[in-house]
Amino acid sequence: MPKFLRSVRAKAALAAMAVVAVALALASVAILEATFSAVDAAAQNLARNQIASVALIMKGGEVSDPLPVPRGDLGVQVIDATGRVVATTANVAKLSAFAKVTPATASILRNLKLGDHRIIGDLKGDSEGVLVGERVSVPSDGLRVVRYSTTTQADSQPREVSEIQVKTSPTPGAGTANASPGSQSVFVLVFASLGTTVQSTRATETSLFVLFPILVILVGLVVWYLTGRALRPVEKIRSEVASISGANLHARVHLPTSRDEIAKLATTMNEMLDRLEQSSERMRAFVSDASHELRSPIASIRAELEVSLLHPEATEMPVALAAALEEASRMQRIVDDLLTLAKIDEKVLVPKSESVDLDEIVATEARRIRAQYSKIVDTTEVQAARILGDRDQIFRVVRNLFDNAARYSRSRVVISLTMLDGMVELRVCDDGPGIPEEMREKVFERFHRLEKDRSRISGGSGLGLAIAASLVELHGGRLYVEEGLSELGGAELVLQLPADPAFSGREAIQPIHTLET
Repeated sequence: MPKFLRSVRAKAALAAMAVVAVALALASVAILEATFSAVDAAAQNLARNQIASVALIMKGGEVSDPLPVPRGDLGVQVIDATGRVVATTANVAKLSAFAKVTPATASILRNLKLGDHRIIGDLKGDSEGVLVGERVSVPSDGLRVVRYSTTTQADSQPREVSEIQVKTSPTPGAGTANASPGSQSVFVLVFASLGTTVQSTRATETSLFVLFPILVILVGLVVWYLTGRALRPVEKIRSEVASISGANLHARVHLPTSRDEIAKLATTMNEMLDRLEQSSERMRAFVSDASHELRSPIASIRAELEVSLLHPEATEMPVALAAALEEASRMQRIVDDLLTLAKIDEKVLVPKSESVDLDEIVATEARRIRAQYSKIVDTTEVQAARILGDRDQIFRVVRNLFDNAARYSRSRVVISLTMLDGMVELRVCDDGPGIPEEMREKVFERFHRLEKDRSRISGGSGLGLAIAASLVELHGGRLYVEEGLSELGGAELVLQLPADPAFSGREAIQPIHTLET
């Protein structure tokens, strides 16, 4: 397809032209058919009226030849029982019978079809017409035809030449309104010419065929112009979007003053650019923070190795290697966290659906926190609970929550696990400094810390809660910070996950180490 025809303007114009052409063609056919039908019906009525006039004349038992005719486009013939034309109008005097009729012919003949529409050579218009025939009753003593002939006498008056007796046939039953018992009848045929009307109609038809292409082309040009005007804002939006790159994501497209679909398109484009700008900013911040986090352990490892190489005699190699190993482990944890977040962002990390005893994971992690951080961990409010999910991912969520509470707490952590209305709720409280109200949403952002100098002290990278929140979302749950301070005066994080529908509940487990340090 040519490039020109692939444009929206061309497609709209061609479609409009096609629709208008089809509509005009159908309308023209319908109008012309209706016109022909109306003209045909009018001609039939005229012919029947003429038959009624002739029948009225013949009631007296006599009819003149030629018959009087009120208009030149009518031809009348009177046919006797033998099929002979006994009287006609002057314009069809030289023609044979319009139709073959016999005594067995039906009493009423309507709309007889002419075999050749051109046979009426002397009629006005010399073209198509309508033929109507009826059986007409005459007096029982027969019908006389008085023939006249015009002469060149001074008075120019017609004079009688002769008269003939018409052979009639009995009227079958009372087939017509004019029939009576024992009456005789003849046939009267009337041809109504449609020549003038047909010529006028065909002239109109020719005019339509000339005007329709002009009208169709005009419609196409109008649609082309209007479509161009309608698409002008779209082209402006396209050119503005084409000029936007990563260097100027802050730019926005022009918003039309109209409230139509074009304005909605511009609004949607601006909203998309807002999302792209925010995503780009988050990506730059993520790369910057990741670089900073990875640079610190790399710098520490390099410093340990350089000191060991420069002063081997004053370096305790086991101590130096242990410090380097610790920094390498910290760097490995950061890289693992970054890979996990990347998989979550790319939606390639799909959790399994298996039955997980959440209370067992909580008990296991509580024992680890007591041993690793030497904190008091209260698990007296932990009850039996089971969920459907990925055990490894849920384990990581619980570990991140417990590590966060242990790092920020002074000496005590309280854990509760309950089931309510088909949901499992895990609450982790600590006696630390708490989380300010304006920071409750930001703590789940990547590389976010409440205190800038705690990275080295606590060993955290600021990714633990971000990973936990993302994994909880994958499981259809919710992780948030409770409003206000906990009962210990610090922060209280709440984890909610859908419970396993097949879990009917069991006796609340007894805490393994209720308040053990």
